[in-house]
Amino acid sequence: MSDETINQEKRAFFRMRIPGKVIIKPFNSDQPLQGKCINISANGLLFESATALNVNSEVEIEVYSADINVQPLITNALVIRCQLIADSSCYEIALKMDLPQSNKPIQ
Repeated sequence: MSDETINQEKRAFFRMRIPGKVIIKPFNSDQPLQGKCINISANGLLFESATALNVNSEVEIEVYSADINVQPLITNALVIRCQLIADSSCYEIALKMDLPQSNKPIQ
């Protein structure tokens, strides 16, 4: 990322590309979903999933690193955007994350 790009960034937190698996459990469902992490910041997550989620719905998430020695990030989040990716059957979903709760995986 160039200095010009950094200076143009208007977000409070920078995004980091973290390839890895995301497990999503909507609060109104017992069925976890899977997704692929696109990027993450201090308070948000962008991921790709074959299943759409309703905007303003609350979910519990686990974000796994490609490095098996790194504990997953586990937290609650709010869906703030869900849109179909052009020429794809997948959705790009943006979440606003709460602070991490624990490192206990979703059952």
